[in-house]
Amino acid sequence: MKQLGGKIWQCILVVLLSSGCGQQNSSPHSESLVGSTNPASKASKAYQLTYLVPAGNMISEQRQCSDGAGRLRIEVGGISSVPLMINVYDMNRNQVTSWTDGTDRFTRRPLGTGEQQIFATTPPAGKGTESLGEKEIDGHPCHGWRFVSPNGLQSEMWVDDVYGCMVKTIRGGATIEIEKFSNEPPSASLFDPPAGYKDETAGPGH
Repeated sequence: MKQLGGKIWQCILVVLLSSGCGQQNSSPHSESLVGSTNPASKASKAYQLTYLVPAGNMISEQRQCSDGAGRLRIEVGGISSVPLMINVYDMNRNQVTSWTDGTDRFTRRPLGTGEQQIFATTPPAGKGTESLGEKEIDGHPCHGWRFVSPNGLQSEMWVDDVYGCMVKTIRGGATIEIEKFSNEPPSASLFDPPAGYKDETAGPGH
């Protein structure tokens, strides 16, 4: 399997995870949710998974894990000459912690509105949003939605009812889906920078 690493693919998956979702009460700008009684909207179990992210004839593996308590780690790269880049999204602290493996430093910043929506499990109500009902995908009981993103692109998203993770998304002819999945809780250490890394949020030397 060909792999393509790089920060761009981390951004792409974050956009796909957030563009069609809205975390209920996550910010003053949150929209009401479609199917808020759907069990997926209350899912909060820990998991670890790997997505396949296509780009033309290339495919990237992107890893993701959740502690089931409001923290989500997304990592990409770590192959060939591409360094491993990690973002930890923390809804409890309303912040993102980022670092690149081997750099010995990290930064923190507030969650953006779109990034808060990463934790949502249903798309926002609005024109063009359609429930696709229930379906099992590779052993995952899911609810699905078809919706139109702000830029007018039609997307389809299937979310696991038990774990609240995206199982499959189709957008603009591209499909992102789970390659590997485990319900084993990730180590708590994965959600913090490695020991010895320095906080350079205020800039180098501060």
